[in-house]
Amino acid sequence: MPAQTFAFALLAGLLSIVSLAGLWTVLFQVVKTPGNPVPDFSKYLIVTVVSILGMAALVSSVAEETGFLGYFQSALEAQVNGPAAGLIAPS
Repeated sequence: MPAQTFAFALLAGLLSIVSLAGLWTVLFQVVKTPGNPVPDFSKYLIVTVVSILGMAALVSSVAEETGFLGYFQSALEAQVNGPAAGLIAPS
């Protein structure tokens, strides 16, 4: 990618973030919305809280590992054949 194209894309991205922040500020002033109350977890059974935290930890780590290994395997398949990449990637 040419440096000038990258610079324009980066500038466009930064300006869009600035404009989005401005829009967010204006909308926050125009539309009054109530805040989100923090849930009271003391009303739940301890088994429920532990189960939710355990599943959140498992799901996030499995999804991250799957995404990384899928990316790694596709990059590896450019260097070696498919079955060899499948054997190398998980290790």
